[in-house]
Amino acid sequence: MSTPAIIMFQRSLALHKFPYTEMLGDGDEKAYAKLLKDNQYPGHETNKVECVSRVTKMMGTALWNLVEKRKAQKLPSGESGKLKDEYIKSLTNYHGRAIKDNAGDLTSMENAVWALFFHTISSDVDLHHSRCPPGEVIL
Repeated sequence: MSTPAIIMFQRSLALHKFPYTEMLGDGDEKAYAKLLKDNQYPGHETNKVECVSRVTKMMGTALWNLVEKRKAQKLPSGESGKLKDEYIKSLTNYHGRAIKDNAGDLTSMENAVWALFFHTISSDVDLHHSRCPPGEVIL
């Protein structure tokens, strides 16, 4: 964790009489680990929260990395099976929307993300739309 952030956490009790209960993460696990190790607020828990944009960016990056890794591989049918850029963008946008639209309701958020997964593996022959919201077009 950067020195200014540690100073900020250390002085919050003295200056403001309250501990920070959440740390907005930027993907740096070392910073959060250091904060927990330093135990700035004995008896108070500090949770790490991630920005929705960061979470969707990580998903998009993982999908693009998967495309790069499997570029040369062919499916048994002889097709390349590549995810197109537009489709990856659409997946990450819907994933972010599923999180934002269901903020504060973890069960609904989980259902929306699973709906995205099952919707994307669905085909005309093998339908998987049971979790899709009624009357809503996904992707």
